[in-house]
Amino acid sequence: MEEIKSLAVVESEVRVELELVAVIAKNAREFEVKGNADVQIAKDNIILLRTKAKEIEAIRLISTKPLDDMKKAIKGEYDKPINILNTALKVYNDKMTTWLDAEAKKAWEESRKLQAKADESARKEKEKLEAKAKKLDEKGKPERADSLREQKETIVPEVPVVNSAPVLPKGTYERVTWSAQVIDIDKLPREYMLPNYEGLNKIAMATKGLIRITGVVFKAEKKLISRS
Repeated sequence: MEEIKSLAVVESEVRVELELVAVIAKNAREFEVKGNADVQIAKDNIILLRTKAKEIEAIRLISTKPLDDMKKAIKGEYDKPINILNTALKVYNDKMTTWLDAEAKKAWEESRKLQAKADESARKEKEKLEAKAKKLDEKGKPERADSLREQKETIVPEVPVVNSAPVLPKGTYERVTWSAQVIDIDKLPREYMLPNYEGLNKIAMATKGLIRITGVVFKAEKKLISRS
């Protein structure tokens, strides 16, 4: 592994660079463009500044590479037991989730069975009242028959009570994460639609803004690019 520079050495090297770039920055502030020759000088200086910045960055990378390598190696070693623990953690979570899902399914199936019994019981009770009401109609007692029919309409199946929430250990809870999936883009409300800026910018570059797209204005931004 490469030798790691001390902070004192780094600070010493940086002080030298700071003195140099302070002079360069002062020259840039005092420089004036008064003609074509000055534009060329400015362009040449920009190239020199970029080259100097790259040189300093290269020195920094050389200085920090041993630290980065050591950090990566240390992390890799500690990740080994952590990854094993995370795998074991997932095993416990998966087993808990499987059991909870099975319990929820059992509760749902039990609820369906009880609801079916309640529906059947209510149906039979209504049939009995209707049968009695018909007999009263035959006996010429329509008022009592109507009363039974009114009573019949008030009969509703009982809602079964099933405990579908297993008792979880203290500090454990289920977190439900919801997400959205667009299944019909044509029916999606306008407020949930985002412009495709990447595609529009590519069109702007390709056509130089000459094409017309409803609701879109193409803008041009000029920048001076100095290349060596």
